[in-house]
Amino acid sequence: MVKRIGIEALLRWTYRDELPKAGAARALSGVGIKRAYSAVEAYGEYLSLIDCAGENRFGVVADLMAMAEPSIDAVRVYEAVQALAGVEFELEADDGLLSDMPVIGDEMPGVLARAQNRVTIVDAQGARLIKGGPVGLIVKHALLGGCPVWEGEEPERRFRRAASGNGAAWFRTIVIETSGGPMECEVDGWDATGKRPMPGAYRKVEFDPDPAPVAEGRIEYKVWHAALGVLTDALTGALDGFDVVPTERPARPWEEAPEVAPQVLPNLTAAATWQGRLSHADRKRLAA
Repeated sequence: MVKRIGIEALLRWTYRDELPKAGAARALSGVGIKRAYSAVEAYGEYLSLIDCAGENRFGVVADLMAMAEPSIDAVRVYEAVQALAGVEFELEADDGLLSDMPVIGDEMPGVLARAQNRVTIVDAQGARLIKGGPVGLIVKHALLGGCPVWEGEEPERRFRRAASGNGAAWFRTIVIETSGGPMECEVDGWDATGKRPMPGAYRKVEFDPDPAPVAEGRIEYKVWHAALGVLTDALTGALDGFDVVPTERPARPWEEAPEVAPQVLPNLTAAATWQGRLSHADRKRLAA
């Protein structure tokens, strides 16, 4: 009997329940038991778990109590996930990543550039790729659940304050001569004697909290969501026991979040005032 299952639930079943079974029977052999106990000894010596200790051929920690190998469907899911390494996902500049934060304004390109540089790399061919790849994102959230964090509060916009804490900081750019030629350098732009900004000085805007980490999470969310779509297509009709259903999560939840209607609370003050006008006898009868 074929069971309908969401792609996220299928991935959790694969990586949490099935793939850890691989190699469990071999791990319970004499050599396996010795190796397993040596991991305990290593923990006692280093007071830390050693990365990759106990991982099976699928890269997950083996379930030493398992008595069977993983389902063939789980192996097929694993192979489809691994194939994502050869899929390129669009990671060019996306001006809509922080569309719900209009306060950022003209600083948006700089914020998005910082976010992109933190979570992506450029390979030898000039292609921009997500750090860790889509496979890493899929496996991470299959094991831990949830999705890349895309929520974030709209920041407060303000000018960077001076080190003294009195007013905004001012900056100016000068050109200095070096052994390698002229070089631009940013210096203090406040005239302490005249108590005013120097000619050509400018201020810098900063945000609290920094919106760049929110954009980073949304870049990862875009790749993760697109990878789920690729997996759903690849696994449709390819499994013996499952009919794969796409994720119900929206592709861009920061643009599609529903508006919450304001809640009107009852006027408790008026009710208390009315109760106060009752006589003692009337309040006693109402309470009976």
